Parts: sequence; structure tokens; C-alpha cells
Amino acid sequence: MQNSSPHTTTNRAFAALAGVVVLALALVAVSRFTGIKADVDVALTAQDRASFTFKDAPSGAVLVVNAQTGALVRELEPGTNGFVRATLRGLARKRKAVGIGSDVPFQIIQYTTGHVALVDPATGTHVALNAFGPTNVLAFSRLLKELKS
Repeated sequence: MQNSSPHTTTNRAFAALAGVVVLALALVAVSRFTGIKADVDVALTAQDRASFTFKDAPSGAVLVVNAQTGALVRELEPGTNGFVRATLRGLARKRKAVGIGSDVPFQIIQYTTGHVALVDPATGTHVALNAFGPTNVLAFSRLLKELKS
């Protein structure tokens, strides 16, 4: 009969967990230093896209402007459209942090896969909106439709 104390079992479990963590870190390090990466990129083809700029209004609203026509597309009033407003402000904050102005328009892209992304060509930021749930994707999909009409 094997004499296995609770401490021995706990130590083995901890050692196994630590081994998995060390292995994961080692794989990440090898990937970074060698440039080898998992080939999981899906070729995304844009189905629809629109360029826009936005600015803050004195009322606190965020004004979304079609970059092609200069037309005001939507006014996002304070207390509404929280995800859209926060995402746009986050992109603007990133530009400001690296000293980039608002001259280059942002893009909303809908891919043939159904994925929707918010892209900032000036900083290279690509926000995969599907990661934030269907309600938030719908908010940007509607904005894309309004920009296209």
C-alpha cells in the first residue's frame, strides 16, 4: 500500500502546474526571439468599409463626420452610445500619446467573415469589435451603414 500524504499530492499538483507555466513561457520566448508564430491568421477580406473623423462638440457630444463628404453623420449625445464613445476616445488618446493629430481618418471595416473592426491607420491600431459582443458590433455596424448612405 502506498503512503501518500495530502502534502505530497499538493506538491505534485503544484509542480505539474509550475511545469505547464514554465513551458508556456518558454514557448512564448522562443516565438518572440525566432519570429516563429502559430499560423492561425485568417485571411480577412474587406466586404465594406467607411472612413470617418470625429470631434467633441461643446455640448459634450461626439460628432461623427464622413471623411469623404464632410457631412455630419451622427451626434453621440452624452450618456448615450457608451461603448462607441469610449472606443473612439481611446483611439484619440492613443494618437495624442504618440503625437499624432486628427488628420488621418479612422475606418470601420466589415469583413466577408462577418467580423467588424475599427482601424486607426495612423497608429496601426486594429480593434476587433466582435470580441466585445454582438450588441457592440451592432453599434458600429449601424454607424458603418450610416456612413455609407
